[in-house]
Amino acid sequence: MTKTCLVTLALGDKHQHVFARVRPTWEAYADKHGFDLVVFDQPLDATDQRSPAWQKLLILDHPRTRDFQRVVWLDCDIALNPLKAPDITQGVPLDKIGAVAREGSTPPAWDRILAEGVPDMSQALAWKEGKPLPEIQDRAAYYAAYGLEDPGEAVNTGALVLSPAHHRDLFAEMYRLPGTPDPLNQYEQPHLSHALAARRLLHPLDRRFNRLWFDEMCALYPFLLYQDPQDPGWESLVHLCVQAAYTNSYALHFAGCVQFLGFWRSNIQDWREFTRLFP
Repeated sequence: MTKTCLVTLALGDKHQHVFARVRPTWEAYADKHGFDLVVFDQPLDATDQRSPAWQKLLILDHPRTRDFQRVVWLDCDIALNPLKAPDITQGVPLDKIGAVAREGSTPPAWDRILAEGVPDMSQALAWKEGKPLPEIQDRAAYYAAYGLEDPGEAVNTGALVLSPAHHRDLFAEMYRLPGTPDPLNQYEQPHLSHALAARRLLHPLDRRFNRLWFDEMCALYPFLLYQDPQDPGWESLVHLCVQAAYTNSYALHFAGCVQFLGFWRSNIQDWREFTRLFP
C-alpha cells in the first residue's frame, strides 16, 4: 500500500457524471505521484439528511482510508493538471492540515493584485438576474452568520491534505455538529475552516491547488457574464478562457458552476498545447 491516497465523494448521477469528466486527470496525477485513488460513490452515512458535503468528515475513519499515512481530499468537481501540479503533500507537516487559505496561501488573492470592484459570486449572479447587489461579505460577517468569531483566516475545504492518525478525532467532532441553520449554504466549510485557524492546525497551500473558476472568471474574464444566446462566438470565447485558467492552475475548481466543465478539455495542459485548437 502507498502512503497517500487521493479521495473524493461522487454521489448521485450528477456528481458521478461530473467526476467522470475529470477522473482521467486524477488518475494521471495519482500515477505521477504514487498515490492510491479512492472514490466513494455511495453515502458513508445513509442516515444523514444534510448535504453530502458533510460526509467528507467521515473519510478518515473509513476502512478504505484509515490506514494511510496521508489522505488528500478533493471535491469531485476539480480538474487536475497532472502536467503542472506537484505533490500537494510536499512540505505539509503530518500534524497540520493543508488547505488554501484566503490570506496565507500564495500566489496572492485577487484583491491584492487587481483594482477594487471585482464581484464575488453572489454579486455576479444577482447582477445577471437583475436583483439588487448584495454587499461583498467580509470574513468576520461570514463567520458571524454561523455564530462563530473570526479566527483570522478562512479556507476553502475543497482541497485538504490530512493525516488520519492526527485528524480523525477533529473530523469526528465536526461531523457531530448539527449543521443547521446554514444561512449561506456553506455546509461543513465554515465550521472546519474556523477549527483549522483557531486551533492553529492550518498549513496554507499554494492557491493553484484550489483555483476557483467562478472567481477567476469574475476577476479576469468578466465579459463572460454577459452571454448573448444569439452569439455563437461566446462559446468559443469561454472555451479559450476556461483552458487558459486550467493551464495556469494545478487544480481548477468548478464549484457552483459545473456547467463550465462542458467547455474544458483535459488534453490542453500547457500554453504550447493550444495549437491543438487551431489545426
